[in-house]
Amino acid sequence: MTRSTRVRAAFHRATADHRRLCRRPRSTTACECSVKSDSPSCQQRSERRRGVQGRSPTSPVAIIGIGSTRSSYAVRKDTDMGMTESAPNGAGMDLRDYVRILRRRWLLVTAATVLGIVAGAVPVALMTPTYEAHTQLYVSVQSDAGGTGDLVQGNSFAKEVVSSYTDIVGSSVVLDPVISELGLNTTVAELRDDVKASTPDGSVLIDITVADSDPQQAERIAAAISRSLTQAVQNRLEPKRADGRSSISLTTTQEAQTADAPVSPRASLLVPAGLLLGLLCGIGIAILTAVFDTRVRSVQDIRQLTETPVIGRIPRDSAVADDPLVVRAFKYGPTAEAFRALRTNLEFLGVGSKRRVFAITSPSLGEGKSITAANLSIILAESGLRVALVDCDLRRPKVAEYLGIEGAAGLSDVLVGRVEISDVLQPWGEHGLSALPAGHIPPNPSELLGSQAMDAVLHELGEDFDYVILDAPPTLAVTDSAVVGTKAAGIIMVSAASNTKKRAFTESIRTHLAVGARVAGIVVTMLPPSGEDLYTYGAAEAYGRPPTETERLSADTGPSWMFRPDRSHVQGPADDGIDTAVDRHPAAPFGSKHLSAPKFWPIPSRSRLADHRCAPADDTGFEEPQTAELPRVGAVPGNAKPQRAD
Repeated sequence: MTRSTRVRAAFHRATADHRRLCRRPRSTTACECSVKSDSPSCQQRSERRRGVQGRSPTSPVAIIGIGSTRSSYAVRKDTDMGMTESAPNGAGMDLRDYVRILRRRWLLVTAATVLGIVAGAVPVALMTPTYEAHTQLYVSVQSDAGGTGDLVQGNSFAKEVVSSYTDIVGSSVVLDPVISELGLNTTVAELRDDVKASTPDGSVLIDITVADSDPQQAERIAAAISRSLTQAVQNRLEPKRADGRSSISLTTTQEAQTADAPVSPRASLLVPAGLLLGLLCGIGIAILTAVFDTRVRSVQDIRQLTETPVIGRIPRDSAVADDPLVVRAFKYGPTAEAFRALRTNLEFLGVGSKRRVFAITSPSLGEGKSITAANLSIILAESGLRVALVDCDLRRPKVAEYLGIEGAAGLSDVLVGRVEISDVLQPWGEHGLSALPAGHIPPNPSELLGSQAMDAVLHELGEDFDYVILDAPPTLAVTDSAVVGTKAAGIIMVSAASNTKKRAFTESIRTHLAVGARVAGIVVTMLPPSGEDLYTYGAAEAYGRPPTETERLSADTGPSWMFRPDRSHVQGPADDGIDTAVDRHPAAPFGSKHLSAPKFWPIPSRSRLADHRCAPADDTGFEEPQTAELPRVGAVPGNAKPQRAD
């Protein structure tokens, strides 16, 4: 064996020993290998293990479990309970959070932008426009000798005196003749405010600017000032030569001219400036209000507070004020579709559970928990399930009012032994929904809801129904909700967008976790009809509505490849609940495979679902289904009553 081979073998053995020793038990907290603890590879593996196994057995964790199904929905924790205080608003926000804020408060940003545009346009509309006229004079020194030295000396002298001439423009020596010449109704002081004179550095030019509301008047004043200054310099201010001419000459190099657009107010500057200022103010106000806003506004806010899943998103619907049972009044609307999605999530949430008792509550009043409980119960019953809706709000009951049933006697009367459940449990609707109203309002609701009689009521209802929905009181208002939550398999927390305070939401979750209850899911109600939180329900009404007569005719006379085979000769069980008969296409000969589709496909009852297994093909070329009844969950042989274990 060569030296290099021995070195490689030793390296592989050392690596294998290191990996073996690093596979420490769960109870150990440090790597047991001989490698230093700050080794990058060892430290990275330790970090990965801590991410998977590092949860302390004593650390508070909310385990959401329903029946035999247990889900470790990670709750955002603090040091005392299974929730977390959300990070300060604005801390750790990324670009998507800012975009979400602006989308949510687009109306505020738009209003601020429009206000800025108006603020920039109002001065343009109200202020009197001002025009400016410009003229320019050239100062030179007249010399009899034509030598170069004389010219240089004269130019230097002109540069020295030109600044003095600029100051003279605003004096009465120049302006009095202008007022007299043009007949202006003004004074020297007032006219001086409208006249400006300047000299560029190192030049012998005098720039004169006159402002006036009339552009023609501004031109006349500028021209008159140019003439008056020339006469004052040549006749009164500078000495004359021997021939009687002045040694200083002022020549007009630019006649008085006025620009077409006014210099004040400038619409091209004020309006864009107002737009930009309004936009920036709107964005700033939107972000500040979001940072200091303590209300739950969206599903994203819920996810920042807890990792309990959001299982329902109910849009804001104005029709609720007229009829709280929107799933019955608007069966194919977006709100009904949202409740169907909630039903689906709730069914999957309780897969494998034999005791499906859910308490629906909210942090505070007015968040739609009772409406959610009633509509969810109706939707569950429409799917073929037996549902019991129990009004556990013994202080402000709403179930009897919403369902339109008699509420004089109910749960409170059952708990005190005055009546039996069968006496006050009232069937509702055409499906398997039964409602148990609250009954008389007792003086001690918490004691009644926490009694053994309540356990017996829930046990009996759980035996007879697939789902038991408890309309519990608000969590933070009274302790009744916490008592009811401990008796349910899961709690559905209802939170109203733009209504629930974040602190109230976290405190309500803490309240249930403190007593050992399980928060199974969150339902966010009163969401805006449009937006990222309800992107799936916008076309629910068009997609879920019944087909029109034209659509039915089009479906009945569709292409031949859509026709189904004739199964009218198949004889299934008499009570299978499935109609297999189809209509033969009028144009198809007897025995043809081109057969029309049935006019409707009946939906079998959940209790009569059959398992269709393919049999060998017969002489017609089609396969006959063989049906076998599937037992329901908890069913027993014979005609015995199904038993459901808790």
